[in-house]
Amino acid sequence: MRYLVPALALLTLTGCGAMRQSRADANAPRTILEVDNRGFADMDIFLINGGQRVRLGMVTGNTKTKLVIPSTFVSSGRQLQFVADPIGGTHASISDQIYVDPGDEVTMVIPPS
Repeated sequence: MRYLVPALALLTLTGCGAMRQSRADANAPRTILEVDNRGFADMDIFLINGGQRVRLGMVTGNTKTKLVIPSTFVSSGRQLQFVADPIGGTHASISDQIYVDPGDEVTMVIPPS
């Protein structure tokens, strides 16, 4: 699991069309974090918001999962950082900070250990 730190730096941004998030927020674009977990361990994925960790969801081993980044944490010019914490493990890995705009799709790759 110690080898995840450099790999989490492989975050990329791709443009994404506006998708509906909820009735109350129907016009706001949905921002997605796609996690490609190529490792065996299941991972809890968190967003770092200041000193607070906000859980986005869980990604099982050897799967791809799309998680919605809450719109309250996404705005132009704001940097986000993510943490992959192996369930039952002791070595969480943190990504670099990246700029994420509303409607973006961010991809995080977790390599096999």
